[in-house]
Formats: sequence, structure tokens, C-alpha cells
Amino acid sequence: MTLPRLLPLLLLPALAGGGNVPLPPVSLPSVSLTTPVPLTASGVRVFQNGVLFPAPVSRQLKNFELRGTAALNAPAAAPTVFDVLLTRDLPADCMPYAGYSACLSGGQSIGTVSFAAGAAQAPVLLRGDLLNTLAYEGAGHIGLQVRGGQLPAGTTLTLSDLQARAYF
Repeated sequence: MTLPRLLPLLLLPALAGGGNVPLPPVSLPSVSLTTPVPLTASGVRVFQNGVLFPAPVSRQLKNFELRGTAALNAPAAAPTVFDVLLTRDLPADCMPYAGYSACLSGGQSIGTVSFAAGAAQAPVLLRGDLLNTLAYEGAGHIGLQVRGGQLPAGTTLTLSDLQARAYF
């Protein structure tokens, strides 16, 4: 599933300012990633093959930030920490798996999610220059990389209740 191009934000009248005027938050659809292979802190990353931003977002909007809830389809067996990644293009070292790619490299962290042992939900905050850049270009792939703990094959991470914020 991809995020829409934040169309409601684009329909707001032009405001004077340099990225300091907050715009009302916009609700976005959930995004899900399913691990086709087990993930540990070994460095393997999983990316969606589909493009995150299907169309460019206005460059007048600045400092994108996405807040919401990260949920696993089963509680974490042990404390688990992973980075949510973005990459413009899928790396050449990827192996495709039905809608996803497992890669040994690539991606830049735009947020970290931590699950306590037995937890299935955690807050998520995604932001950064790459998020802005790829939104402007209408490009990019979202992914994840485990930094601590593990995610078994078939684990689905869903980012839901997403609220996009931007500044004019």
C-alpha cells in the first residue's frame, strides 16, 4: 500500500512564510510491511517494491512528519528495535519476494520503533530530509531493518493512525 500524495495539504491556499506555519494534520491510510524472511540485527533490510509516494508533493510544503502507531501481527517475543527506512531506488543486491525485496544494503533511517517483550504496539514518528526529498520527487520505497531482537518470517508490521504534518 502507498501513501497518497497528501492532496488535502496541496489544496490549502498559499501562505506567506518559510516553513514555519504549521498546517492542519492530514490522516493517511495504513502502510504494511510483511517480512518474507526472518530478520535479525544481521543487516538484512526489507523494502516494499511499490513506490511510497505515487505523485510529487508541492515543494512549498516543508518539514514533513508522520506520527502514528506501529503494530505487529503478534507480540514481540523479546525486546525488538528496528529502523524504518526510505530509499530512492532498490539496491542492486536485493532478492525479490512477492511485493517485497530483501536487501543487504540501502535505505536511510527516518525513525526508530521499539517494542517491549510481549508488546504488539508502539508509537512511531517518521521525519527527515529524505522523507521531504522523496515526497517532492514522488518516489521512494519504505522498509525496515532490525537493530535489536528479531522478527520471524511472516511478521507484518502495520503503521496505522498516521497523521501527516507539514509546514508552509
